[in-house]
This record gives sequence, C-alpha cells and structure tokens, in this order.
Amino acid sequence: MTDRVRRPRGQTREGCRAAMKINFDNEKMLWVVTEFGNHHCKLLSGKHNQFLRSHQHVDDCDIAQVQSLRLVGVKTSQVMDHLMDQSESYAIVGYTKKDLQNWLDTIRMSASCNSDTDSIISYMTVKLEMDPRFFFRYSILEDGSKGNLFWADAMSQCDYRYFGDVMSFDKTHLTNSYNRPLVIFIGVNNHTKTTVFGFGLLVDETVDTYTWILMSFLEAMRGKCPISVVTDGDRAMSKALMLVMGTVVHRLCSWHLERNVQTNVGD
Repeated sequence: MTDRVRRPRGQTREGCRAAMKINFDNEKMLWVVTEFGNHHCKLLSGKHNQFLRSHQHVDDCDIAQVQSLRLVGVKTSQVMDHLMDQSESYAIVGYTKKDLQNWLDTIRMSASCNSDTDSIISYMTVKLEMDPRFFFRYSILEDGSKGNLFWADAMSQCDYRYFGDVMSFDKTHLTNSYNRPLVIFIGVNNHTKTTVFGFGLLVDETVDTYTWILMSFLEAMRGKCPISVVTDGDRAMSKALMLVMGTVVHRLCSWHLERNVQTNVGD
C-alpha cells in the first residue's frame, strides 16, 4: 500500500534516550543500524509504575491485610479499592488487582497442596497400621515440604514376586492437578492381563529423583530386580536404571518407537 499513512502515536517515554534507528541500504540490499543508544532512565512516569513487571510486588503486610479481609467476606476488588484509598493512588500501591489475585491464588494453591500431602501421608499411615505388608516411602525437600512419594500394597508385592521378570517403568507427564509426574510400575500376569506393581508421585524428572523411586521400589520388593525393563527412552530414567539396576536388560517401548518413526516420516 503506497498510500498508507501511519497514524501518529502518543509519546510514552519521558526523557529516556534509549533508541535504535534502522535504515535500508539500497546498494547492499541490507538493513543497517544507523543509530543506537542504550542510556535508559525511565520508561514510564511514576503514576504508571504499577504496570511495570519489575515494580510489581505485593508486600507481606499487604498480603496479611488482604487475607484478613477475605476471611470476613470482602471481595478482592473491594480489597484493592481499600488499599488504594489508604495509599491515595494505584501508583503508590505498586501493583494491579490482577497481580493481587495471582498472589492470592499462589498462596491458596500452596496451602492446598501441603494440606493434601499431609492427608495422603496420614491416610497411608493408617493403611500401614491396618496392613503391615503395605509399603510407602516419601522424601522431604529442603524447604520442609513433602517431596517424592512411592507406595505399593500387599497384592502388588505378591504379583511382582510371581510376574516381575518383565516390568514397564512409565510415567504420565503433568496430567494431575498438582502438575507432578506420576510413575507407574506395571507388568503382565499369567492371563496376559496388566498388573500394577507400584506407584510413585515425583517432584521432577531428574536422575536423582528416578534413582530415589527405583531404590524405594527395590526396598518394597525385598531387593528383587526384574530381568527386563521397558521404558519410553527417557535419558534420566535410563541413567537411573543403570545406577540402581545395572544388571537388567533395558528395552524401549514399541509404541514410542512407532510414534517416533511416524513423526520422522511425516517431517
């Protein structure tokens, strides 16, 4: 469009000398930077600081005040108006209503996760008291919260004793509400039906985490290693297998192999 006219934009910078100009060189047929200045002062005036990511921070005192008001039924938008009245402007508050809502959601999710974790540990402790053959282990993170979790009931241990020569070591990636990998140890019984040997809920997918879950699995199964283990080819998982079960025969899942072949052929 040769007759296109660019609409003038309002100036949002106030005294900032940072700029870059680019021109097209017709002889070299290249875009060339003709001017560059990296001397920043400020992008927005003080009345817009709450929109800058570097300035968006909710103080602990504000969070305590907000939580107290929320307990008596005050809405987040009303809490934000109250904070603005105290500070006399949104710029002095330093964050927006959305920022405040995000912080409250983060605190709520953290409290819910810790509460659910404690409930799981309590439930499994009761299961262990009812059935001494029930097995579970969990780890503690540096911040004191619960980390990895593994459990296997008596029937799973019995099935592994008879059908544990070949085992699948698989995971589902971030499919639960806590965004944690779920590891499943499965095999096939004498009726060619899938049988479960154990479960693990992990904090991440590193070698150390997989090593912990495999050692917990061997502890539950009285140290018996399978003959063959099938995985999806995850490198961290494979390395952990070599560290904990160095004598097993490692095989890759045929479904993942076929999917990779189809993907490569399609590309």
